[in-house]
Amino acid sequence: MFNRNDPIDVLIYSSPKGGGNTYQQLLIKNGYKTWYTHNKYFFKNPGPICQNTGIELEDYIKLQINYRKNNPKLKKLKILGSWREIIEQQISSFFQNYRSWHIPLKLDFVKNTNDFDINNVYKYINYFNNYYLSCDEDPNNFFELFTDIKLSSFIKKAGYFILETSDIDFYITKFRDIGNIGYILSNIMNDKNFLNSGVMSFNSSTNKPYKKIYDLFIDKYYLPKYVYNFLSTKCKFLNFLLNRNELCKYLHKWRLKIDTDKSLMIKNDYFILQNDTNKGYEKYINNDTYCLSKRFNNLPDNYFCLLYPDKHILLKEFLPNYVVNKINDNCFKNLINNERIFLNIDIINKSDFYKHDTHMNLKGTLKLFKRFINMINETVIDKITVSLQESELKVEQKNPVGWYCYGDLLWNINIDQNKIQNMKFENEVVYSAPMENIYTNKYGKIINYYTLFSIIDKLSLREIIIDKDDEVNWTIISENILRNINKNSDNNKKVLIYYDSYTCSLIPILFKTFKECVMIKEVFTYNHTIIKTFQPDLIFDLSILRFNID
Repeated sequence: MFNRNDPIDVLIYSSPKGGGNTYQQLLIKNGYKTWYTHNKYFFKNPGPICQNTGIELEDYIKLQINYRKNNPKLKKLKILGSWREIIEQQISSFFQNYRSWHIPLKLDFVKNTNDFDINNVYKYINYFNNYYLSCDEDPNNFFELFTDIKLSSFIKKAGYFILETSDIDFYITKFRDIGNIGYILSNIMNDKNFLNSGVMSFNSSTNKPYKKIYDLFIDKYYLPKYVYNFLSTKCKFLNFLLNRNELCKYLHKWRLKIDTDKSLMIKNDYFILQNDTNKGYEKYINNDTYCLSKRFNNLPDNYFCLLYPDKHILLKEFLPNYVVNKINDNCFKNLINNERIFLNIDIINKSDFYKHDTHMNLKGTLKLFKRFINMINETVIDKITVSLQESELKVEQKNPVGWYCYGDLLWNINIDQNKIQNMKFENEVVYSAPMENIYTNKYGKIINYYTLFSIIDKLSLREIIIDKDDEVNWTIISENILRNINKNSDNNKKVLIYYDSYTCSLIPILFKTFKECVMIKEVFTYNHTIIKTFQPDLIFDLSILRFNID
């Protein structure tokens, strides 16, 4: 029971799950008056999880100092903080507080520890990393009150660090040494009775009701790279309290567990791209100083650009907590009233993207392309009519697992299959044009449907012939130029199209819309030879937003 008028021997001033409760119980057991608090807010505030002392922690500590001034027999006040590495501390807290996160996680109802799904430990890991883990060191320890204290002023002793002042002795212990708590307290308190004490059984991790899932979680856990970067460069407690050998071993352990997957599962079982080679995810979501590429300056008069918004933008409310859930509007200021560049986030929604794929589906792509053409029609005399309406699209239901074009975020090369092996994937709506596809189709089927289709080498600009049974795969379209002439088109425009993977499903519609299409799968840069060779009426740059961020 708290009593502000009762002098104490030790104030445990320590973050949750750092071992503070263990220190308190052992001190009390050995006859020492001890009070344990997490921070100044926890100490004073009312509520079911706070201590509601009715006094500021600063004032309480001053009372303790004054007691000693009026009673010289009282020993100097000791304030002890037990430090624990932030990852281990937060994992422990995550499981202790599982009743507070099972609802937003939308898992099977976890009303008690027997309800944890032991076969799907990765969904707990994923949720923890995305929505619980923070790489900020907890500021709520005695440094929050004693701002003049420097960590570097502490002196290392056997099992603890100490800073002695005229009124208070400050101690920092390490949770990793909790097994030696008796020895540590015997030194701090100068009391050999502690030597026969160990961790009290009710505080032992072996007695936690969630131990089975907790141990599995620790074994399978993978670490976001940004957290490792923080640990290795910015974590001041880690660098001071661990010796060189301990620090090297600790960092090595986590370096082996860095998540290198390209795919990341977020809320509602959506998947997004996180570690793409372009680093666009970091550029325009985590960096508030990004800008659109300077290549949009000094453009040809017949150039027009359609920027596909990334999937992240549409799923902002589902993104991990460590991502800044906003787009820097300064990036788009130069797009206002720009007659050459089209970017419209407002006309698309989640249903325009595949749930388990990087890309937009054809419904979303076609919707954006038609609005893009409407923008161009405001500046050209000969209006363009897109040859296909959304209502004419072929609609199918397909399972994303194993499909080459609709579930790339589930591929073996993009995600550790252990993470998804026990997940159930429902069919997704897949849209396609009611005409022969190009990407992943057999060359023979393509030229049978598009009789004036050709593949041109990028370097020599000469036509190449491949076997009719060969597939026009990613390598073919990336290393060569695709060309098609449609004599039946009412639109007589020759269009040079720079594109990326978002446009692949749109290619048949482009072939049907324009008299001639010359397609180069790369980001647009002015190339005099290409333009002179093909002499296009229009240049289209159909590009994903992240490829255009500097």
